[in-house]
Amino acid sequence: MDKLSRFSNVKTNQEALAMSRFLDFEGRAMLASRLKISERDLNGFYNVIDHYRW
Repeated sequence: MDKLSRFSNVKTNQEALAMSRFLDFEGRAMLASRLKISERDLNGFYNVIDHYRW
């Protein structure tokens, strides 16, 4: 099963990001490619979210 199969019905990048926390390193790299953003930017997104988590 493709790591991104859960994302087949996603319509926006925001939806994809909200659903992507479960992905491993390889899955996140695939998602970054699909969203046409760099892996560095995607990991930066997670770092910011982790910083503001309660």
